[in-house]
Amino acid sequence: MPRLAPGVIARVRNFLMMPSTVWIVSIVSTVFLILVWHNLLQFNQKPLVTGIVVGFLTAYHTHAVNQTRAFFDGFFKFNARYDKINDLLDNLPVITETKPDKDSQRAIADYLNLCAEEHLFCCRSYIPKVVIKAWNRGIMERFENPWISAEWEEERKKANYYGFENT
Repeated sequence: MPRLAPGVIARVRNFLMMPSTVWIVSIVSTVFLILVWHNLLQFNQKPLVTGIVVGFLTAYHTHAVNQTRAFFDGFFKFNARYDKINDLLDNLPVITETKPDKDSQRAIADYLNLCAEEHLFCCRSYIPKVVIKAWNRGIMERFENPWISAEWEEERKKANYYGFENT
């Protein structure tokens, strides 16, 4: 039995990992093409219909790839930004009499902006619900800090956070 090249295996694996909607559209389009090809069209119309269906599938596949690319791009950028402020957030004072320093206050503002941007990307379906659920658990833990929750209460009155709520 002939062996497949690693590049072919990777392409097949990537094809199988596509969202289910791509599969559904591909199957429906293929069934449509088969029905039209055999039953309804005259010979001179078949290449036109084939080109339309193949063009549609190509555009849809490109859209799925771009959406996946946007997710990974955003995911890694969000995590990198979080990593930069994580230590400052970990070291925030828990006692409310001790006010955070300027760097910590900036880290809180950056964190709230990051949460809002993640929420916006989730609303636009760039971030899967399973990922945002994991991030929300971490957000809820961070909001237990009185400085973060107090800053949030001040900032949410200004409505600057794209509909983000900490619930």
